[in-house]
Amino acid sequence: MKKSLLAVATLLLVSTHTMADSIETMDKAHMNTGANYSLITKTTTLVSEPTTSRNAAYQQGYEVMGNLHGKSSQELVTILKTSLINLDVKSVMVVDKEVTVKEFSKQPNVIKYQALVDVKYHYRIYESDN
Repeated sequence: MKKSLLAVATLLLVSTHTMADSIETMDKAHMNTGANYSLITKTTTLVSEPTTSRNAAYQQGYEVMGNLHGKSSQELVTILKTSLINLDVKSVMVVDKEVTVKEFSKQPNVIKYQALVDVKYHYRIYESDN
């Protein structure tokens, strides 16, 4: 169990570092805002299905995070439910993500857990001069 946890932590650390390098490169190459573009940063929360175990909820959250990795900008538009108004559809990028678990109960002695994945992302929008 400890080896698995260490492996997951190491993988997340490496993925985060690699993702940060990719974002920095993309920022310089594509996200530079010109006169007619503005950079928008937003945060959204993706939720998992409720489960009876805190560990299972975290695992579901990590799966949600993993499903974001490698997605194209167009796929992220759908997943993050980004507004299409004046959107540069090739500019959507995940900047950061984090899993937390919410504990809740709808009836006595029945506790459920649900993963909440906070996703920070940014994109460009076109601003007309009109």
